[in-house]
Amino acid sequence: LVNAPVESHTTEDRDSLCGREEEIVFMFVDLRGFTAISEKLLPYDTVYLLNQYFKIAGEAIVRSGGRIDKFIGDGIMALFIDGSGVEENSKNALLAAAKLAEGLKKLNNETTSDFGLDLNFGIGIHAGTSVVGAMGYGENITDTAIGDCVNVASRLEQLTKEEECQLIVTSDLYQRSGLAVKASYEKNVTVKGKTEAFKISAFKDASAIQI
Repeated sequence: LVNAPVESHTTEDRDSLCGREEEIVFMFVDLRGFTAISEKLLPYDTVYLLNQYFKIAGEAIVRSGGRIDKFIGDGIMALFIDGSGVEENSKNALLAAAKLAEGLKKLNNETTSDFGLDLNFGIGIHAGTSVVGAMGYGENITDTAIGDCVNVASRLEQLTKEEECQLIVTSDLYQRSGLAVKASYEKNVTVKGKTEAFKISAFKDASAIQI
């Protein structure tokens, strides 16, 4: 976090503010229809369920070598950049998705018995070159990433609803991860903002992914 006056920044801070290009693996996670679900719950129960979800997702991401970049409502954007390269970061992101799915499966046992509802979710993962740097204003300056590949990862997460699956990743990323679990299916798709089709690997149950 860089929130001091510009003149007091260290050389490292200034480099971060200048920005750099870096190949990053992005993950987007989102709960399905939680706004409608929350309307049926007491405020206490809504906050409790969200915090349980954030805890499960956060632990899955961090323990797999990822960083939570931001929370967006009941959505999460995470970066995987700390591995030795894109191959390791891709594998870490996919394993994080599996841990997240397994954790939410256990939480669903609780929500079904206590509230009579299921928490459905979608995850999109994509990698690409992005601009990384400290962005924001005042105390809200954080190191984050922007670029076209961020939008693609977000679109893939949104596509999980249409495809009725838990996880969609670009097939190239899945191949680079070195994981051998077979996807539920592969297909060519186009997403908003992209003119060319590309191949995706979809997983009905993300918890099936393992080393």
